[in-house]
Amino acid sequence: MTVSILKRHLDPCFEMLRGVMDRCPEELWLEDGQGSPFWQQIYHVVFYVEHWLREDYTARRFRSVVFEKRVSPDLGRRSPDHLTKAELKDYLARVRQKVDRIFAALDDDRLSALIRPRSRNTYCDAILGQIRHIQHHVGQCNAILRRSGARTAGWLGYGEG
Repeated sequence: MTVSILKRHLDPCFEMLRGVMDRCPEELWLEDGQGSPFWQQIYHVVFYVEHWLREDYTARRFRSVVFEKRVSPDLGRRSPDHLTKAELKDYLARVRQKVDRIFAALDDDRLSALIRPRSRNTYCDAILGQIRHIQHHVGQCNAILRRSGARTAGWLGYGEG
C-alpha cells in the first residue's frame, strides 16, 4: 500500500520536470545568469534520481547513463559541453523506466530496510528525498521561466482537481 502511495506522488514530479523542459525556450536553455544553466538544473535532478533510486546500493561506485559529452551534474561546476532537450528527455524516460522496475520490486518491508548497512537511510527516505529534490528544482526552473516571461509548468498533484 505504501509503495503505491509513494509512486503516485513521485510520478507527478517527473511530469512537472518534463513540463519545465517543454516550456523552456531554446534561448534560455543555455543561459546561466541565475547560477547554473537551465539544462544543468534538469541534468542534476535526473542524475541524482538515478543515483538515489536504484536496485543495488552495495556497489562501491555508482554508474549512471554515460553521455558522449563532457557534462557535470554538479551545480556550479561549469561543463565544456551541454545536453540538448532531446537528450535530457531521453535520459529522463530511461531513468523513469528504471524507477518503474524498482517500484515493481518494492514492498512495504523493503521500504523500511536500510539502503546500505550502517546507513541511516531507508528506501522510503531515498524516495521521499527525491520527491522533495525534484520539486525544489522544478520550482527553480519555473522561477527562471517566470523571470524571462515564459510560461511556467503547472502544478500536478495526486487526486487534485
